[in-house]
Amino acid sequence: MTTPLISVVTPAYNASRFIAETIRSVQNQSLTDWEHIVIDDGSTDDTVSVVEQVGDARLRLIRQENAGQSAAQNAGLAAAKGARIVMLDADDLMLDGAFRRLSDALDAFPRAVLAYGKSWLIDPEGYPSGARQILADGTEMIGLEDILHQNLIVSGGAAMIRAEVMRAAGGFDAEVRMAQDWECWCRLATKGPFAAIGGEAVLEYRLHPQSVSRLDAQMPENSELAISKVFENPDVQALVPPDRLARIRRKREGFGWYLAGVETLRLHQTHRARGLIWGSLKRDPMRWRAWVLFGLTCLGGVPDVIGKRIGIPPRKSEP
Repeated sequence: MTTPLISVVTPAYNASRFIAETIRSVQNQSLTDWEHIVIDDGSTDDTVSVVEQVGDARLRLIRQENAGQSAAQNAGLAAAKGARIVMLDADDLMLDGAFRRLSDALDAFPRAVLAYGKSWLIDPEGYPSGARQILADGTEMIGLEDILHQNLIVSGGAAMIRAEVMRAAGGFDAEVRMAQDWECWCRLATKGPFAAIGGEAVLEYRLHPQSVSRLDAQMPENSELAISKVFENPDVQALVPPDRLARIRRKREGFGWYLAGVETLRLHQTHRARGLIWGSLKRDPMRWRAWVLFGLTCLGGVPDVIGKRIGIPPRKSEP
């Protein structure tokens, strides 16, 4: 077997409902020089049998005892043979031409350690629930401070990473439960810039209102470990002046509270969300979106037209 250009790594825990569709989204890519490694992280459902039924020689299944997403991702990274890595979640979907466009960006920008693009948000049934429009059209280079301010990569499947840089950065930190992707991107950003591509989205990112990660996001203290690891990383401290790093850290802490408020709004818990968003504003009073949402929660709630943009499902009408 020749060495593939791209290794797709998918950690899977009780993912039988979505994993076949995720695999098909990889199989449908126009760039076919890839392997797909699925790491079953101790599933208790039919995930393994669903994967085994696919019958594609480019697909590999690794089974392990349940150890968590980061450990499963690192197991896949250790097994990967490709020069480029895509960390695709077991319920997300690669969109047509994504591999080609991301790979072309890495070819065009040799200094870039990864290339990433836009993501569409979908609900558990696959219907659009809003858009994450994070870029203008065209390609631009994103640096460490951009990533420190905000996690611009909504999910690992929206990025293609140079494998040697990913390994040099140490992969994913299994101690970090919340914002582990962002913590990893920050370490990668100390190695070089990111190429952000414009145009059409490359990924459909599935939102699950009751998932463990979404419930974790409602508690801003859950992101404190990732924030501490990032801003106390000597490589980060060597690249950003202390006063600026302290300001960015306060903004990031404010964003953790803002995100907790948004996640709580997605459950229509308006009163609690208002308190969380106010906590964000106390840490970062310049976050205008937080002021907008705070004002709307004071007035009774977020209109559906605005809520759709940030993944808030409309309220179900009473029968």
